Amino acid sequence: MTKTNLHTFNRRKDRIHQLRAFYYAARLRSMSEAAKCMEVTQSATTQQIKALENDLNIKLFQREFRPLVLTEEGQELYRSIAPTLGNFESIVEDFLQRKSKKQISIAAHHIAISHIMPQVINEFKKLDPDSKILICNIPPAEAVERLKNREIDLAFYPFYTQDPELKYIEVTRYKPVLIINKSNPLASREIESLEDLKRYDFIRIDKKLITLPFFEEAVNSYNIKGSIEFENGNWEMLINLVKKNDFVAVVSDLCVGDNIRDSLVVKDLSRFFPDMKYSIAYTGNYQVRANVRNLIDSIKKFGEI
Repeated sequence: MTKTNLHTFNRRKDRIHQLRAFYYAARLRSMSEAAKCMEVTQSATTQQIKALENDLNIKLFQREFRPLVLTEEGQELYRSIAPTLGNFESIVEDFLQRKSKKQISIAAHHIAISHIMPQVINEFKKLDPDSKILICNIPPAEAVERLKNREIDLAFYPFYTQDPELKYIEVTRYKPVLIINKSNPLASREIESLEDLKRYDFIRIDKKLITLPFFEEAVNSYNIKGSIEFENGNWEMLINLVKKNDFVAVVSDLCVGDNIRDSLVVKDLSRFFPDMKYSIAYTGNYQVRANVRNLIDSIKKFGEI
């Protein structure tokens, strides 16, 4: 190849596409498999390789054979470009893998996000300041499916049924409580039965977000009804409405701080419902990454406080 021809050859804008097409076809011994790997049509792959052969004025494959067989010149070109192109092809993949390993995706609901995760994150950042945490506020059932599909790393909820494909670590427990405005008649007497609640306007968040066991059965059994129900709401909304109105609501005592107890009446419902057991769930069929393990340890440390 003359100096002028070499200069023209090197200026071809599609040279990298030609070399990639040849690299994959030579490595996989198939035009169709090379096309799949590059996510292009087989005809496009074939055309790129033919253009490369024309530019070099050589034959790279003995096309009469299946799988493809490299010519002597094709073997020489492949040996020359394989180390460089192989490294080039892995650059983006390696970058994305390193980036994804630094990010941890955890699913949780409003109470855990508002009242547990701030302290957990504070502890975690001491162990792993470089990792990024993505918190997904989704219903428990969706979290389980996304865990099994490896779309998230951890789920943190009160789990009352356990999926055999997942592993669980119980972290802490909280009691269900009834919150009432101080002017409500229920504030001055004991709750003898959940039937007592049916006389008052009961407010609740989205059914999909309820994690208290037997809650739906109790609401339906005692015909407890309310005029307000949130779609994708949160516990703070319920608390604020109870403060201003004659409503009643059931929440976890985790989200009932001293400031709320000063303005509302809080009644323990442990005799009607079991404690809410917060657990970490994760897939147990692969090695847990070091930074994910650090986040698990930070959540467990919260439970020890």
